[in-house]
Parts: sequence; structure tokens; C-alpha cells
Amino acid sequence: MKKLVSQLVKYGFTMIISQIIIIAFMYISVDVFNLNEKISYAIILTLVYIGVYLSYLNFVFKKDHSKEVLFRFSHILIFSWVANNLLFSFLTDNLDIHYVLASILNTVLLGGVRFALNKYYVFK
Repeated sequence: MKKLVSQLVKYGFTMIISQIIIIAFMYISVDVFNLNEKISYAIILTLVYIGVYLSYLNFVFKKDHSKEVLFRFSHILIFSWVANNLLFSFLTDNLDIHYVLASILNTVLLGGVRFALNKYYVFK
């Protein structure tokens, strides 16, 4: 139980840092450079996932990199990337939610699912 709590805390910390990075780069790309928010989100999310993988390996789940782990992570990455982008588009287009709040809601709504998939499938 102690290990699970430790992993949840580290996962939460990683998600907060990731969210700060996403919001900062979204602001720069959308508000400073006037780029499309959906395209910006998709690109930034992809880049952040690389850092997230390294963080999960070395900090959250403390596993060694292997082809098998990377392969399983790529499954979750595809699922998460598609789910995040669909939810982001739905929130910004249909509910007219600002991109910053939509980004935060993505993390809140999908974070638990991603933690469970990573813990019990990718880094088991």
C-alpha cells in the first residue's frame, strides 16, 4: 500500500509539472504566435509524452527501459493521445471552454485511467 501511495503522489507531481508545461507552451503558441489551439495542443502533448515516459521510468514506477515496456507504453500513448485530443476538441468546440481549462479538465478526467493503465499494464 505504501508503494501505491508513493507512486500516486509521484504520478500526481509528474502530471502537475506536465500540465504547467502544456499550459505555458499553449499560451506561447496560441496567444503569442496565434497558432491554432487544437494543432498546438496535439503537438505539445506529443512532446510532453516523451518527458512523461522518462519520468514514469525513472521517478514514478522505477523500471528499466526495455523494448517491451516502450511497446506497451506506445499502446497507452496512442489511446491517451487520441482520447486527450478528442476530449480537448469536444470541450473547446461544443462546450466553448477556454483551452487552458480544457487542458486541465483533460488531466483531471483522464489522469486516473492513465495511472491505472500505466501501473498495471505498462510498468507491471
